[in-house]
Amino acid sequence: MLKKGFTLIELLIVITIIAILAGAAIPYVQDYVEDARISKAKDDLNVIKQALIRFELDRGVSYNDTDISTLVGPYMDKAIADPWGTPYEVDEPSSKVISWGPNRIDEGALGDDITVDFRPPLALSKAYWIDTDKSGSVTNNDQIKLKFTRPFNASELDALDGANDWDVIVNGTSHNFTTINTSSLAGAKDAVILLSDVTGGTFIAGRDTLNYHGGTNNLHDRAVAPLTPETCSQNLVVIQPL
Repeated sequence: MLKKGFTLIELLIVITIIAILAGAAIPYVQDYVEDARISKAKDDLNVIKQALIRFELDRGVSYNDTDISTLVGPYMDKAIADPWGTPYEVDEPSSKVISWGPNRIDEGALGDDITVDFRPPLALSKAYWIDTDKSGSVTNNDQIKLKFTRPFNASELDALDGANDWDVIVNGTSHNFTTINTSSLAGAKDAVILLSDVTGGTFIAGRDTLNYHGGTNNLHDRAVAPLTPETCSQNLVVIQPL
């Protein structure tokens, strides 16, 4: 009676075919796993972003830590690391949360880093008139207090040109500042304009607007290489009485 079975050659052929199929499938599986890790990192970054937004709204101050430990408890259930085992990093000057990606190192703009902004684009968000002499009208040495959406480069603000970078829209007509002095705190989102003159008339708080248009210079956030600074966008805000 003959025994049924496979010959050694047949087994080797089957093993070879399985190896070829496995070799062809592994790259697709690896790509799927890597895509899943990248998706997980993006989800984590959005969770951290929302926690940072709540932190700054609740406390009224900028988040100045480079890690997320301060968020754990009141704003996050637990500390989390990215899918490659590296802690997420908060870069406050550029308003970004960062994962260093699969290679776990900072490779700059051309690398595999994954980032998300936790603040809106850099823009002027509020302008308040401060009636320094309590005269009830806009006069020399009055101030306009400025609020921006994220920390800016203070040295750039000091270099801005009043005649080319700012103007006020008085009853629908644009007027440049002829002289302007600005001051700010390093790392802050606030600044002050000291008024010396507004050509063509003075504004009315609650009606007229202040416009930053960045004509000669541009205002950026404080990001440093390899992160790219955010340029202040042009926008109008109503000058409110303080």
